[in-house]
Amino acid sequence: MAECRLQRPAVAEAFRLLFEAAPDGVALLDAEGRIRAANPALHRLAGPAVALRAGMPAAQLLAPPAGEALATRIAAALAGLGEGAPLLAAPADPAA
Repeated sequence: MAECRLQRPAVAEAFRLLFEAAPDGVALLDAEGRIRAANPALHRLAGPAVALRAGMPAAQLLAPPAGEALATRIAAALAGLGEGAPLLAAPADPAA
């Protein structure tokens, strides 16, 4: 057990490095679908007109069908039914 505790900081750092370096836009969401963290690629994809911030509903970034799909995916994941597949979506702002 002590060995696991010693590895946690290393795992957290490895996750942070992967999250920051991912070429795809990635956001960490809470149970209500609000953004808790967004990687640099997501900031670039959102564009300068969108100020990504903690607490912002992630659905605001997506065109309406994908925003609804996101809510469904979150509910399924919380129920233990999530399939883990990526959600491919168009931005809400086509200029982004």
